[in-house]
Amino acid sequence: MIGDADHPLVPGDTIEVHYVHTTAQVSPGPTLVACLSKAIMNPQLRVETQVYVLVTVESALDFVTLTAHDVVNGLHQAINIPTDTGTPVQYEGSTTGPMVGTSVTVPSLSIDFGQAI
Repeated sequence: MIGDADHPLVPGDTIEVHYVHTTAQVSPGPTLVACLSKAIMNPQLRVETQVYVLVTVESALDFVTLTAHDVVNGLHQAINIPTDTGTPVQYEGSTTGPMVGTSVTVPSLSIDFGQAI
């Protein structure tokens, strides 16, 4: 099941999936904090995003397959990111957080999700 009892997802819903890449030697996790490590206090992050519409068509892409990951050359990799969805939009900065300069505190780490303006 995708979603949960409080936020069920149904055919026709649109979801945005973030494939996050980090220079830190870490394992995948459910939030952006998984990209951080005490060994590297300022990792470089890159995010690839795909927007999907949920359908019940048998020939449609499978969400579990789309989000699969494996270790490739010693690094965790999203192995099924679609490559045929058009020209990517690229920009520097961050859209993480509700406003420019949003900060969070993680034990032993300080994170600022500022936006390059």
